[in-house]
Amino acid sequence: MLDHLDAAVSRVRDRDGAPRWTPRESLHLTVAFFGEVPDRQVDDLTAALAEAETPPGPVRLRLDGAGTFPGRGPPRVLWVGVDGEVDALAELSRSAAAAAGKAGVPVRNDGRAYRPHLTLGRWP
Repeated sequence: MLDHLDAAVSRVRDRDGAPRWTPRESLHLTVAFFGEVPDRQVDDLTAALAEAETPPGPVRLRLDGAGTFPGRGPPRVLWVGVDGEVDALAELSRSAAAAAGKAGVPVRNDGRAYRPHLTLGRWP
């Protein structure tokens, strides 16, 4: 899958105005974003996440669509969307957020719904 993504991005990678690209080894799918977690809470968060409910098996996903954030003004983030069994992924996100809450660590989502994506690049 990442080879196909690399091939698609290679057509625009070196163009003027292209974003600062995310290295392939840093591409990831965020389940929950915690921001800075104080050292004193890391062990509690780790333990809570280990106990969080997870899907019973593999979650099948595929890349689908692309766009930029934010919706208005100059773009700051170039992303590629994720489709497939996203309901299971969203449930995993809710489970991680609930576990983090029990550990006293808030999820930082600014009140937005969970939208799985890979960040391909960022503009300064």
